[in-house]
Amino acid sequence: MKSWLSVAPFAPLLVALLAGAAPHAAASPLTYDFSVAVDGGPAAPQTVSGWFSFDDALVQPGQVVDAAANLLSSFAMDFMGTHYDAGNAWLQALSFDAGGALSGFLIGNDCPAGEIFCRLDTTKSTWTLSALAFNYTSTSPPKVWLGTEAPVVASRTVPEPSSWALALGGLVAGLALRRSVGRSRSVVERQGHALRSIARRRSQRPRGLVRLRQRAGGIAPRRPAGLAAPDGRASALCRRR
Repeated sequence: MKSWLSVAPFAPLLVALLAGAAPHAAASPLTYDFSVAVDGGPAAPQTVSGWFSFDDALVQPGQVVDAAANLLSSFAMDFMGTHYDAGNAWLQALSFDAGGALSGFLIGNDCPAGEIFCRLDTTKSTWTLSALAFNYTSTSPPKVWLGTEAPVVASRTVPEPSSWALALGGLVAGLALRRSVGRSRSVVERQGHALRSIARRRSQRPRGLVRLRQRAGGIAPRRPAGLAAPDGRASALCRRR
């Protein structure tokens, strides 16, 4: 019975089939963790941290994306005694580099719909978080406090089903190739062992077998002097003596 690992010659095709058979993943959220130091105003010193996510369908390489609706899928941050989420925070804009990686964003809690900016209003507690800094306002004194440090942002990227399929296909192909190479090596070793055994048997062949073959071919072996002939008569040499 053939082993299932005997598919080594078809490993590239198997990988392609697995990748093609993987269902196209539905749009899923991309999540980013952030942390930023607040170094001025009544909220300093402290580190504000949290996370935000948006739909991966929004990714447009080399483009700036904004919309009339909130782009946030989810959000979490605590600041000045208030917890913020996708209900009271707004993802106003996103930008991506040529490779589709996130290069800029703007989040705030006072962002006009359809615009590409968020307000900092000293008559109430407002803030903005961007790829450049975290800014906020205070009402007493009424002032805008501009951050001087860029936030640290890290992605929580999870492989898509198609990536898992490719990884699985690569593993199967690797195992199949390894098994095929091992099997070929075993065949060569067995053949070499058989040839060495044949050569050894030939070198150890009995001499009697050689005499029998000589007789069968019409070649009579030499008889020592003085021995009787097959019919019981002495040899000519013995009679002369």
